[in-house]
Amino acid sequence: MTSKRAAEIHPPCIPPGEHKLSQHSGLTLIEVLVTISILASALLALARLQNNLLHANVLARQRSTAIHFAQDRIERLRLQNAAGMVTVGGSDRLGPLTSGSDIELDGLTTTFSRHWSLASSPFDSTQVLTVKIIWQDSAKQSHALRLDTLLPSP
Repeated sequence: MTSKRAAEIHPPCIPPGEHKLSQHSGLTLIEVLVTISILASALLALARLQNNLLHANVLARQRSTAIHFAQDRIERLRLQNAAGMVTVGGSDRLGPLTSGSDIELDGLTTTFSRHWSLASSPFDSTQVLTVKIIWQDSAKQSHALRLDTLLPSP
């Protein structure tokens, strides 16, 4: 029984070329490196997508704010027109607190320039009111938004 037990503990010599390791029971280093590079590429693409979505979100917020400022000026000029006090044109700046803008608002992170003008219209008894908003994003790219509307002539 001792010899049988010794054979179980110490298996007999395996002839060369018949090793159990030659049956490829694991992954090679190349397979691991290819897998890691594919995963890294996928994660990089996801990070780029997230960055693009964040930039698009900020730009959409800035456009929404620009539209709000343009509509605000249009409504004020409509009220002034009804009272007979419309000016031909003008401009102002809207920006964050302590930005030195004409109008400073809490919560803004961008400075907007607002320009408006009143011109004659091809239609009888109306004038064209144009309000243009200009701003720069964090990448220093300029953006502009223009709204036109008709006002009755005074």
